[in-house]
This record gives sequence, C-alpha cells and structure tokens, in this order.
Amino acid sequence: MKVGPKIAVSLLIKYAPSPLKEDVVNIALILMDDHTTYVRITNRWDRVRALDPHADVDLLKATADDLLAQLRDPHRREQCLQMMRSSFSNSLQISDPVRCLLKNPKRDFATLAAQLL
Repeated sequence: MKVGPKIAVSLLIKYAPSPLKEDVVNIALILMDDHTTYVRITNRWDRVRALDPHADVDLLKATADDLLAQLRDPHRREQCLQMMRSSFSNSLQISDPVRCLLKNPKRDFATLAAQLL
C-alpha cells in the first residue's frame, strides 16, 4: 500500500533583540504531524551575534534545547506550545503555524531547515 503525502504544521522560533525593530533571526524550526515532531536548532549563532553582539547565546541555546526536548514528548507537546504562545513576547517569538504537505517528511524537513535556519 502506497502512503500519500502527510499534512504537517511548521513553526519557527525567532530571536528578536529589540521590540522597536523588525530584525529577527530564526533560531529553531519545528515541524509536526499527528505522530512525529521534528526539531532543529540553528548552528548559525554568528547570525544572532551579528544582530545583537550582546546576546546571551548560551542562554538562547539552553532555552531552545529545553523547549524542543519538551516538544518531542507527545504528552507535553501541546502544553509546551501553549506556554510558548502565552509567554514568548519580546526577544523570543514563535511564528504562526503554517500548514504544509510533506511527501517525504525527513527530506522535506531537512530542506526547510536549510532554507530557514
């Protein structure tokens, strides 16, 4: 039996050092379908430092690692998303969800991560 494309939702976690400017850097990508959560954290922290030389990159990494570990747990995923939506406001922001159609989830996720991070 051939499996068709899957519908998934993608979200970006962004670092925005100033609420007065629209400059942001994507620091993490989340892609979720009904059964799987794919997460990738940027390895391009130089982009954060270029935008904000005073950024606490270690804190950003630790925060992203913690949140994304929670998202991988199917029992905590929705609770973590709600917390991110309600508490992220200034320097960390979560994008609105974007629905997408995946033909090959792992490959499509890798492609999105390469483009967005």
